[in-house]
Amino acid sequence: MAREQSGTRGTFAPPPKPELITSLGSLRSFLATVCSSARLYIELHGHRLSRLGDLTLMTVRAYPHPEIYVIDIQSLGHEAFTARSVFGLTLQSVLENPGLRKVFWDVRDAADALWGHHGVRIQGVVDLQLLENASRRSRPPCEGPERHSRSGNGRGTGRGRGGVRGRSQTYVQDLDTAIRRDLSVSAAEGEHIARLRRVMASRLSLTAFRLRPLDDDTAAFCANGIRYLPQLHTVYMERITGEWLRKVKMETFRRLEAAFGPPYDPQSPTKALGPWADTKKPGPLFR
Repeated sequence: MAREQSGTRGTFAPPPKPELITSLGSLRSFLATVCSSARLYIELHGHRLSRLGDLTLMTVRAYPHPEIYVIDIQSLGHEAFTARSVFGLTLQSVLENPGLRKVFWDVRDAADALWGHHGVRIQGVVDLQLLENASRRSRPPCEGPERHSRSGNGRGTGRGRGGVRGRSQTYVQDLDTAIRRDLSVSAAEGEHIARLRRVMASRLSLTAFRLRPLDDDTAAFCANGIRYLPQLHTVYMERITGEWLRKVKMETFRRLEAAFGPPYDPQSPTKALGPWADTKKPGPLFR
C-alpha cells in the first residue's frame, strides 16, 4: 500500500472542507465514484450511535480519490440507502458488497446502527482498531486500559500511555491515540485535532450531529478522522504478519455478527478489551 503524507514537523495546512451530500442527485454522483475505488474509508456519526441512538451522518472517502464526503443521512432518510446511481448502485448495495473493502476504526457501533435503523448488513469490512491491536508486540498487561471511547466512533478524549514496542494487546485504543502514536503529525496539526475534539466535546450535549445546517467545525471533525485512516492502514499492514492478518479477519467477522445480534450492548465496558489479551504475538521488531 502506498503511503500518504500527513505533513512535515512544524507545518500544517488544514484539510479542505468535505463535500456535503444533502440531495439524492449529489448522492448519485458520489456513487458513480465508487466504481473506480479500491476501497472506502468510512466513519458514522450520531448521538449515542447505535440502533438505540441516532445515525445522522456518514463520512466517506472513496480511495484513491482525495475527496472526503459527508452524507447527511438525517436529511435524506432511508432513501440515502436505496437511491440508485446510473450504474444501478445504491449505498446499501455498496455497503453489503463483500468484494469492496470498507475500512472502519471500530466497526461495531456503526454496524449496529446501520442494521438497526436501515436494515443494512455491512460486509467486506477491515477494522483498523483490530489491525492495530494485532500488530503490537506483547508485554505483561500492567498499565491498565488504553484510551478507549464507547461513543460509537472510537474517538477518545483522554491521554494514552506507552509506545508501539512491547505494548500489551490487552486493551484496544481509540483513533486519536493511534494518530498521535503512529503518525508523524506536526505540533500544529496535533493542536488542530485537539481543538476539534474540544469543540465537539463541548457540543455533544447539544446533539451537534443533529443540528442543521451543519456547521464548519462539525464538518471538519467528521472529515478529520477519515483523513488519517489510509495512512494508519498502511502503517499497520507493514507491521502485521500473515498469521495475524487472518486472525483480524476472523475477529472482524465476529464483531459484525455480535453487532447484528439483539444482545449487542454499545455501552459494554468489555468493548475496551482486545480479543487476544492472552496471546503472545510472534513477528518482526517494529520501528
